[in-house]
Amino acid sequence: MKTNVKMTKLIRRVMTIAAAMLMVFTVFAAAVPAQAANVAPTEGNTFTFNKYLVMPAEANVPVGTFNFQITPGNPVDATGDSPAIYAGPAGASITNATFTTGDTTTRGTPTNAADNTQKYATKEVTVTLTAANFTKPGIYRYTITESGSVSGVTNDANTTRTLDVYVEYKQGSNTDLEFKYYVLHVGTGNPNTAAKLNDYTNTYATNDLTLTKTVTGNQGDRDALFDFTVTLKVASGATYTVTLPQNGDNSNSASLEDTDDDGTITATYKLKNGQSITINDMAPTDKFAIEESENAAKQGYQISYQLDSNPAVKSRTLEETEMATTAHTVTFTNDRQGTVPTGVLLEIAPYIALAVVVIAGFVVLFATRRRRER
Repeated sequence: MKTNVKMTKLIRRVMTIAAAMLMVFTVFAAAVPAQAANVAPTEGNTFTFNKYLVMPAEANVPVGTFNFQITPGNPVDATGDSPAIYAGPAGASITNATFTTGDTTTRGTPTNAADNTQKYATKEVTVTLTAANFTKPGIYRYTITESGSVSGVTNDANTTRTLDVYVEYKQGSNTDLEFKYYVLHVGTGNPNTAAKLNDYTNTYATNDLTLTKTVTGNQGDRDALFDFTVTLKVASGATYTVTLPQNGDNSNSASLEDTDDDGTITATYKLKNGQSITINDMAPTDKFAIEESENAAKQGYQISYQLDSNPAVKSRTLEETEMATTAHTVTFTNDRQGTVPTGVLLEIAPYIALAVVVIAGFVVLFATRRRRER
């Protein structure tokens, strides 16, 4: 019985202390002003997000810079569950994202690591806020916009993002502010319910260059190998894979690399009738030139080339051409026709005529003899 009484007294004391602490916290909270003058955040004034560039698995990372701008957003009045939002004060800065050929890449895509047909490069973009410009707690809005273009690259479908910055008093302080949260999203709605983002994603497209050999004419040698020189003007240090014919010459190279880092790659190939090579994943800014050896012309071949569906050109040299945004097929045709010497017919013509006369005589003689026998 005494134990129950002591327990009851202990519970009452605990409840009394809890009530007293609650009153203290309530009074303290009421004493904290909603705004305070001459205060500024003291740390955490940077925010970062990722810039992704997705491309085919064998492509070279394109060289280019994507620019970003940050400007104060539009203020929003509080309505219902949506808080009031202030326009972010001036003075914010943002970095750009520059990609180069030698950048490290990750296989897959940012959302699908199992996609072996693609890879992506990543750059970090940093927003820096001027802490002294924030003098009261609240939510501050900025607008981030990506601009600029790189050949062959499709920019993110939403080039504009909204960045909302949450500024609060530091714990235990009535004067010191801190950047508490950053919310990056698309649109201008309630940042508490908006879909959160942490990136911009652009995609990069490449195309293939195919060289095909065709031999025509009654004197064209279908088994002969013809020599070609291919010259590429590309990004420094670029590499390419080459698809070769299964029964092609063993001296043909299955890869091309700018080992001198001068942006020029030169390679030679041997092809016969019906064979092709394909240089894969050429960049839109890459240039190519193709020349067939003069040996074919010395052997009596008439040489011409056709670029895609354009008219054929009588030449053994395709001058420097830019890949741009489509795949290309270049067909070199060697034609050699044989003719019968006209003098041969003139020399044997009398003998042919004599043979005709003799045959005709035999026919007449045979016909006359048959009539007599009847």
